[in-house]
Amino acid sequence: AKQKFKALGYDRVYVEPVQFKTWERRHESGAIVGANPQPLSLTALGGTVGTNGAMEAEVVEFATIDALKAAKEGSLTGKIAYVSNRMERFKDGHGYGPAVKARSGASVAASKGAIAYIIRSIGTDHDRMPHTGMQRYTDGVKQIPAAALSNPDADQVSRLLKLGAPVRVKLDL
Repeated sequence: AKQKFKALGYDRVYVEPVQFKTWERRHESGAIVGANPQPLSLTALGGTVGTNGAMEAEVVEFATIDALKAAKEGSLTGKIAYVSNRMERFKDGHGYGPAVKARSGASVAASKGAIAYIIRSIGTDHDRMPHTGMQRYTDGVKQIPAAALSNPDADQVSRLLKLGAPVRVKLDL
């Protein structure tokens, strides 16, 4: 670029060093384990910490991020918090704002004792292609792994939880 600008005749061309934080996506996998085993299509949320090897825990579902915020301190100790709210489809896209709030939940879940955080993908599709997006951690709160499930897989986790038996998920991010 520097050479090109000089070739174009610019008289003051210089380069400045720039530093910025980067995050690299590596491997990601998940599965329902136990009585109803099934691989899950998921993707790590941007900026998440990894699981440091595979982890497995019981899932606790919350209909919205606000329901997670209302959970008692310590009520999720050793569990995976799951926010299942579905993005509503509107021609003007205004369903995105309420749904995307779920991406801010990893620190909330950690403050309640959760060891990981999963959400329904923020999208209105019906395929098994999960959507990622950026999430950030709150300073001073333990950082836990965070991922988004494809919509059909989120539906399956919710269906199994409605049957009343515990649902365990294995994550490796």
